[in-house]
Amino acid sequence: MKRKTSHNSIKKDSVSKKGYVFFDDYTDLFTFKKVPISEAYIDRLATELLDWALNNDDALKMSQFYLGKGISYHSFSRWLKRSKNLEEAHNSALKLLGNRREIGAIKKKYDTSMIATMMPKYDEDWKEVIEWRSKLKEQEASNETKIVVIEKAPNSNIVPEKK
Repeated sequence: MKRKTSHNSIKKDSVSKKGYVFFDDYTDLFTFKKVPISEAYIDRLATELLDWALNNDDALKMSQFYLGKGISYHSFSRWLKRSKNLEEAHNSALKLLGNRREIGAIKKKYDTSMIATMMPKYDEDWKEVIEWRSKLKEQEASNETKIVVIEKAPNSNIVPEKK
């Protein structure tokens, strides 16, 4: 199996550069080496994330992006909590991926049931509808047994009395 030699198009920051501000480090999943990163790296990552989500028709899951760069879920999640720019890019990318998934399902390009299951992860509107349906089911299930009393209908010339 041939592996791409350059999995990360974002340049690694040199520790010796002036103005370098250490942000964090992570273990690259391809080389298993610790890599220090700067705030500038995170900003470039945010820009690249949006570009990827907008222009890559095969982009369907967020994990494709960070795993393709040799970044673990835990590192990426940690950076999302610490960087406002990355968090905003992430939220916008999720919407873009959600749109691609939903439109693909509508056009029968993707399995509708598979897409629908995960859509609340990508779109707040879907999440709200799922939560609303869930609350309705809970209310329906928790309601007590209802007794319906049907009163005797008055006699009529049209409907003869039952004997």
